[in-house]
Amino acid sequence: MRPEELFQRFTKLNTATLSDGIKAPHKYLLLLFAIGQCLKGKDRMIPYEHVKKALEPLLKRYAPYAKTLKPELPFWHLQNDGIWELESTESENLPNSGVPGKKTLAEMHGGLTQEDYELFSNNPDIAMSVAQEILDLRYPSSLHEQILETAGIDIESDIGVADDNEPNTSKKFQWFRRHWRDPKFPKEVIKAYENQCAVCRFSIRMDEKPIGLEAAHIKWHQYDGPAKVSNGLALCAIHHELFDAGAFTISPDVYKVKVSDLFSGQGDDEMLGRYDADTLRVLPNVKNDHPNRQYLVWHIKNIYRGDPSSLL
Repeated sequence: MRPEELFQRFTKLNTATLSDGIKAPHKYLLLLFAIGQCLKGKDRMIPYEHVKKALEPLLKRYAPYAKTLKPELPFWHLQNDGIWELESTESENLPNSGVPGKKTLAEMHGGLTQEDYELFSNNPDIAMSVAQEILDLRYPSSLHEQILETAGIDIESDIGVADDNEPNTSKKFQWFRRHWRDPKFPKEVIKAYENQCAVCRFSIRMDEKPIGLEAAHIKWHQYDGPAKVSNGLALCAIHHELFDAGAFTISPDVYKVKVSDLFSGQGDDEMLGRYDADTLRVLPNVKNDHPNRQYLVWHIKNIYRGDPSSLL
């Protein structure tokens, strides 16, 4: 099978359309978990309860906010895409539509097809190429390693590193972060914010050049977010990663920071909590370059790890 055919099978799934036209990522997160199981040499067919335990943190962190997590939906519906199979120890007939109840699910196992399981198990470089394709199409690079870790994939231990001094070693996957953005976008955004983080005013320079300062898309370019200043924020590296992870968002009318209740840990107040309810400390001088309401609403609905109703 040619690479483009393989990628097509695993990146063009039948998925539900959520708010703002965003495609539900639930099936893709399940696939990343399944790929990780292949890389670790686990059994092909995985008990539903095992899938549920692994999938819930992925859905909680990397799917649009929902009051109730429903890992049973991708587990059941992925079988319709021809790359996932289900089996049950229950003798009762499974429904042709809808999702089985908890009792039936508890007796079920799911996994990649035998062909795909063997392909990924025997070719970790191919497995990780598919994983990278899924991530590149749906998430910014700042989240890739976090998502892989949550899915149970450790690049170094699961894939290994090829030894340049041993030319006969088998081919190993090499992880590359792809950058599809307009190369002018970061410079224009950082200049508009006068080389400062919009949240904390971080502004460190080396040889008169800013370092540790990045341009974040508000509406991700994976979902057709434009490369223009009104869809960008100049953020320090830490606040950029936290913004992409949904640890905070920005209110669409008065540009106030809203921190998710899920954000916690050592240093949480110092790094982010103390900015909660503060207005952005830096905004572009040109009003048309201020964060666009449409893009902020998109971020609140689809990326922020909290209830969007309090902000809209």
